[in-house]
Amino acid sequence: MRSRVGAEYRRRVHPALRARIRRLRTPAPPRQERCVTVVVTKVDGRPDEVRSCLDSVVRSSYRNTEILVLIDRASRSIAAVLRSYARWDPRIRIVDQPVGSPPSPPSTLPNGHYLMVIEASERLEKMAVARLVKVLRLSESDFAVALDDQGSDEASWMSADSARLDGMNCVGLTIATCPDHPAADSMSGKLFRHEFLTDLGWTVNVAPTIDQRHLVDRAYRWGRFDLVNASGPLVARR
Repeated sequence: MRSRVGAEYRRRVHPALRARIRRLRTPAPPRQERCVTVVVTKVDGRPDEVRSCLDSVVRSSYRNTEILVLIDRASRSIAAVLRSYARWDPRIRIVDQPVGSPPSPPSTLPNGHYLMVIEASERLEKMAVARLVKVLRLSESDFAVALDDQGSDEASWMSADSARLDGMNCVGLTIATCPDHPAADSMSGKLFRHEFLTDLGWTVNVAPTIDQRHLVDRAYRWGRFDLVNASGPLVARR
C-alpha cells in the first residue's frame, strides 16, 4: 500500500516541488552561507534531457543556490518544461539570451559568490556543489576541479608526482607547483569564484558562445586551483 501511495505521489507531484518539500522538511546543512549560482547552458536538446539536468540541479544537497537557465529561442516543448520547473522552484530564473543581444539587465545577473556552469545534457551529482564549496571555502584558490579517480580523462593527465592525492584533496596549486595539471577542457566539473570568472571575461551575455577550453586554459595559467578527489564524476554527461 505504501509503495503504491509513493508511486502515485511521484506521478502526480512535480519533481521540483518534491525537492522543495524535502528541503522544507529537513534542516539545512551547516556552512552553506555563501550563495552558489548554477548556470545551465545549451538548452537546445530533447525535453527529457532538460528535465534530467534540472532534476539533478534542484536535488543538490547545497541549498543556498540560484539557478540560471540561459536560453536562445527555446522550442515550445522545452519552454514548457522550463516554466514548470520555475513555477515550483523559486531559485530558478530563465534568462532569454539570444546571441548578440544587448547586455543583460542587473536582475538577471548571477548573485552567487561561487559559480558553476553545466550543459543541459549533463547531470549534477547530488553532493557535487557541497564538496567543491567545502574545499574552496578552506583555501584561497580561484577555482576547484573535481578529479574522478576511476580513470577519467582529467585524472589520467596527472603524472606520478602530481597525482599524489591518495584519497585527499590538494589545494592552492598553480602551474608552477603542479605542472601536469589537468588539461583544459570545459567548465564542467569545476566551481569558480565569481569574481575570478568575471576577470577571465565570462558573463551571462557571452556564456552561450564563449570558447570554454580557452577560458579554462587561462584559468589554469592565471589562477590558483584545488584538486578535489572523487570516487566518480561530479558532473556526468547523459
